[in-house]
Amino acid sequence: LAGCAKDPVRPLTDPVRWGTGGVDVALAWSRDGQWIAFRRMVPSAYGPPGMYVVHRTGAIVRRVSGPADLFFPREASFSPDGRFIVAVDFGRQLIIVNLATLEVQRPLYTQGEVWYPDWSPDGRNILYKQNSPGGPDSAGLMLFDVETATRRPLCGWGSEPVLGSYARWSPDGRLIAMVEL
Repeated sequence: LAGCAKDPVRPLTDPVRWGTGGVDVALAWSRDGQWIAFRRMVPSAYGPPGMYVVHRTGAIVRRVSGPADLFFPREASFSPDGRFIVAVDFGRQLIIVNLATLEVQRPLYTQGEVWYPDWSPDGRNILYKQNSPGGPDSAGLMLFDVETATRRPLCGWGSEPVLGSYARWSPDGRLIAMVEL
């Protein structure tokens, strides 16, 4: 946990001690290495709690969505063109933030929980894990097609859903690495 700005930024109020004093949680680097998304948990000179992006130099800091707390938003991924960021919100659902307009979209709803989104290198799909009380056909690794706004399970051998965690695309988009359950 560390501040992300060029100048140290501390909370405006300190109602709760956060262990080491950190108030930020890094979420993701942009693919071009220019931006870092982070979660600010407390009010500060930047503004209210929320998801922020900071330029790698620390010169530009923008709040892109809110609110935020100790746990959410979490597990973010930038689109390959750097125009959008996908993350998991308070309801454990996907949100997609347009970084130019700051419009927040909730592209799908599931009765379960969404975890570990990762934008494909070609920008067409978002890979994520879905935990769901709806049975095996609604749990596992899923692909969300950004263009058609549809989702489908990622299937392995024998068309069984893949039940992995922390899944990430390879840089060329041909492979997916994950922790097998």
